Order: sequence, then C-alpha cells, then structure tokens
Amino acid sequence: MYSAGMAELTDVDQMISNVNMVENDRSSLERAIELNYNLLRLQLGVPATTEITLSETLESLTNEINVEALISQEFDHTQNIDYRLVEGQELMSSLALKSQKASVLPTLAGFYNYGTNGMGDKVSELRWFQIPWLTLPLCSDICERSEIRPDKAGTDKS
Repeated sequence: MYSAGMAELTDVDQMISNVNMVENDRSSLERAIELNYNLLRLQLGVPATTEITLSETLESLTNEINVEALISQEFDHTQNIDYRLVEGQELMSSLALKSQKASVLPTLAGFYNYGTNGMGDKVSELRWFQIPWLTLPLCSDICERSEIRPDKAGTDKS
C-alpha cells in the first residue's frame, strides 16, 4: 500500500502494529483456553493427557437453568465450605485457648507408693506406707499468662 501511494509510512506502521497486537491476543486466548482445559482436567481428576471434548454449548446449559427457582430458594450460608472452614478454625482456636487456660490450673496427682521397712527382725513387723503426692505449678502466674495472651488474640481475630 505504501509503495502504491495509498498510505503513509506511519499508517503502514500502525497497521503492522495492529496485526501484531491481534496475533498476540489470539495466542493469549489460545493459552487461556488450554489453561482452562487443564484446570478442568485437574478438577475432574483425570490425567493431563486426557482429551476433553465438549458435547454441549454454553447456551444450552444456561437455558436449562431455572433462574426463578434459584432466586426463590433461601440462601443457607452455613452450607458454604468457606464458612465451615472459618467455623472450624474458630472452634479450634477456642479449644486451644481452653487448653492453655487449663494448663494453669493446679494439678493434683495422687499415687500410692508401697514400701517395706526392712529394719525389723521379723517379716510380720514390716509396714506398708501410703504417700500422697501433690503437684502445683511453680510458674503459674507469669509464664502461663504470657502463653495464653497470644492464643486469646488468635481467638479474637476469628
């Protein structure tokens, strides 16, 4: 066109740029289609080499959807997987906080220790002793409270 005198050099350069831009868009679209097919294969759980052929059009699938029925249904947010995951995380955070708080409580461990006193002359003089044992945390106020505060902050964030 330039050599025939129908277009200026800048017009020819712009047309070449437009052609390159369209080719780039086409190759980008082809990559996006292949990416979506790969994502579909992943979600279906089939090998990446499996050939997928779509048998229906998008229009035929959307025409089958009864929009009025979907709108009339009550939305139940508790069935949403993201909501359930957040609920589970909140429950786990509160249980971790309870566990940390329970670790501060004094513990009582009882056991019996039987022993014999071998100082006597006769076996009948040996005596059994029961020894109760009490265990109390030594660092109950400062150390454990510093461990509980971050857990409580994690629960408050949820």
